[in-house]
Amino acid sequence: MREFSLLNVLSRQIERGDHLHMKQVADAVVLSQSATTRLVTRLEERGLLSRALCDKDRRGIYTDVTPAGLKLLEAARPTNQTALHEALDEARRDAHLQPLVAALESCYVQGGTGRPGLSPSAPAPSGRDPGALQ
Repeated sequence: MREFSLLNVLSRQIERGDHLHMKQVADAVVLSQSATTRLVTRLEERGLLSRALCDKDRRGIYTDVTPAGLKLLEAARPTNQTALHEALDEARRDAHLQPLVAALESCYVQGGTGRPGLSPSAPAPSGRDPGALQ
């Protein structure tokens, strides 16, 4: 999940034509800076991320998703969406969590995406890939 979250956050910055500093990345994936750095290093070693110095501030380091990272992220999305769907279905059966699930679903329905984490055209995963994100 942490790997997926990191790749997802960084892929969105590409879509915006933007870069995030490591502190911003750590905040976005809800990890400490040191844990984020370790995670980035592991994904970089696997060829899924690359790092570069900031042109404007040589102390800043940007992290970008490589084409291999984007490909793996897209392959992992259906599994992530299904896991989220199953977790919300389970939470919906707990009376204490039903209001939270309803609130989440209303946010996504208002945004036009249907159920949280599920795009209307998202295919269901056929099985878990052993090389998939952890």
